[in-house]
Amino acid sequence: MDQLLPAFRDLATQKAHDDAVLVLTGPGNGPYVKKIGHLVDKLGLDKLVMMTGFVDDRHKAMLMSRADVCTLPSYSEGFSISILENLAVGTPVLITTGCNFPEVEQVGAGLCCQPTRGDLAQGLRKLLDMSDEERWLMGRRGRDLVKKNYAWDVIAGKFLTVYNCILEGRPIPMHPDATGTVIV
Repeated sequence: MDQLLPAFRDLATQKAHDDAVLVLTGPGNGPYVKKIGHLVDKLGLDKLVMMTGFVDDRHKAMLMSRADVCTLPSYSEGFSISILENLAVGTPVLITTGCNFPEVEQVGAGLCCQPTRGDLAQGLRKLLDMSDEERWLMGRRGRDLVKKNYAWDVIAGKFLTVYNCILEGRPIPMHPDATGTVIV
């Protein structure tokens, strides 16, 4: 947030994006949320940033489906379920290299940048300057990525492949096949 909020201010001060609103979701811990609130105030973004706190599943789906873009400006992320959820509903994403999710950019489902103010502002600007149709196509590629690689049946098949390799004493492939069969 230390880089995203100033980047958002840079974006929102431009005429083309002066109607942009940033919605920050998630419960966070008390001191961190307070720190973010202070930064929002300091940057004069109190009318442009909405901090929701915890959002239940129904409201989360509504927020994700109405968003033009989702961004996760992480310095270090194991695997982001929130990015997967946004991709699944067709929301283009702006992630940072710390998200460790290169497939997003490889399939054209979003953009990946460094976690810096300038790169985040540029990425947001690029996504918001796209036509609705371009963002829709990007979102479609995100849904396809999730369906192809992260749907429950695909994950279960990959686990079966790994378990079969273990049971048969074979090496476990780096990218297991989703059919549950062992390919030698």
